[in-house]
Amino acid sequence: MPKIQWTGLPPALRDHLFDRLRERRITAEDLYQLKLWRESEPDAPDGLWYRDFSSFKICGEGKHPKTFLLARELVRRGDLPKSAIVDAFHIAIAAAHGMDYLLSWNCKHIANAAMRGRIEATCRSHEVEPPTICTPFELAME
Repeated sequence: MPKIQWTGLPPALRDHLFDRLRERRITAEDLYQLKLWRESEPDAPDGLWYRDFSSFKICGEGKHPKTFLLARELVRRGDLPKSAIVDAFHIAIAAAHGMDYLLSWNCKHIANAAMRGRIEATCRSHEVEPPTICTPFELAME
């Protein structure tokens, strides 16, 4: 099986990854865990993948890492309240996996029409396409 490729990345992708690292509040412990994971030469699965570190997620496709997704960014930017960090990770994981829809009855934080635009903008600013967020009822009405 091919390995995740960390060297010889296209310059635009390399610059994007370094920019994302600089912008984030990633703990030193998680950076060390990322270093250990890289040194383990992990296999590159087919399609989209992610690796969950406590303070961030690294997302990729095939043999290339693509972005560092930080659910806390949704909270930091005010898209979701601090108490909704679990909801932020729910959204971040769906976006990282390229899900078309995220269905939720959680209308307080996730399927909230007043928050959708900000959530989508934050995902896109991280170069991740957001899922369409709606309740099962809304999806059934489409």
